[in-house]
Amino acid sequence: MADEILDDGWRPLGFEGDKAESYGVLVDGVPRWMSGSFWDWIGRQFVLLRYNTHGNVTDRTFNTAMLRDAERICPFDVEFTGFDFGAGVSSLRAVVEPNAMELRLADYLLSREEEAKLLRKETR
Repeated sequence: MADEILDDGWRPLGFEGDKAESYGVLVDGVPRWMSGSFWDWIGRQFVLLRYNTHGNVTDRTFNTAMLRDAERICPFDVEFTGFDFGAGVSSLRAVVEPNAMELRLADYLLSREEEAKLLRKETR
């Protein structure tokens, strides 16, 4: 019985009729209800963590080298040169969101997931 349900495609409760048809359709941009989670994920991709000898995080900075690479590939221009994590994510968001480039940025990050993991490990 569970296999039959999965074969039909799972939908959250309340998605029936016209809503059910639109549930699995890709659209441009990031829906408002997903924006917070999306930008949390983006931030985790751009964070550089520094650890002490005990393995505790001592510092969290913004990966400006990866930002410069994203600017070349995507392309967009974020006029940010610092290392403050919050300011870096805010600056990136201020350029990406109004220009509806969220999916382009996500595609860039997913294509470089392994590279980003290696960069974060180097800072340990």
